[in-house]
Amino acid sequence: SELEVVDDRCIACGACVSACTQKAFCSRDNIGEVKALLSKKAVVAVMAPEVGAVFPGTSRSQLSLALRELGFYAVEDMVLAEEMVALAYAELLARDTDRPVIRSTCPAIVSFVEKYRPELVKDLAPIASPMIVQGRLVKSLYVDVAIVFIGPCIAKQAEIERDHRAAVDQVLTFDQLVNMFREVDIDPDNFPHEDDGRPVVVRVFSSPGGFPVDILNDSSEMDRLMVSRSLDSAKQVLSKPQTR
Repeated sequence: SELEVVDDRCIACGACVSACTQKAFCSRDNIGEVKALLSKKAVVAVMAPEVGAVFPGTSRSQLSLALRELGFYAVEDMVLAEEMVALAYAELLARDTDRPVIRSTCPAIVSFVEKYRPELVKDLAPIASPMIVQGRLVKSLYVDVAIVFIGPCIAKQAEIERDHRAAVDQVLTFDQLVNMFREVDIDPDNFPHEDDGRPVVVRVFSSPGGFPVDILNDSSEMDRLMVSRSLDSAKQVLSKPQTR
């Protein structure tokens, strides 16, 4: 029988891609759209912090030069945005102590709440994700550029499609970026290490993903948190009766 994705029930988590033995599902391939964007205007790549796991031993300068060779105008990371988001969460959690707060950084979780637990929508944090915040930052600092976010999560495509301010124009997964490099025989490790003279933003307030590191390190604060490290465990948490 024919398999299909039911949009009204899909949360863009990507589970169907890995679970389907018939390989009937695949993540959206945006390489063509990104190439078209690169041919039309200056494009800034925003890299997710997990990039080090995909290109181990490759320096930021090498990866930046490789992306420039691919046609990108500039490369930015997300540490500054994650610092800003972490500060916003610290302020929110200090203020709203009498109700649950659900992090809104994961688009799959946001979609799950909206489609399956709509009574909890009011508890979603009114804070943009680091990707969206970094996109807004870059577009405020550069003149007439497009933004391509490069990261591990296919749900980010669904996130940019619902962002009415269009902070990010396209999304590439790391696998797609590797394919783009291979297509034109680019190896980031073949580029020199260069100091571009730019100041490095040091992570102070945030953990990767934009959550306050002080709260994670405070044992008394941990009593307030319910941490889920998979979609299934997050669904279980969100399906439990909420206490006030």
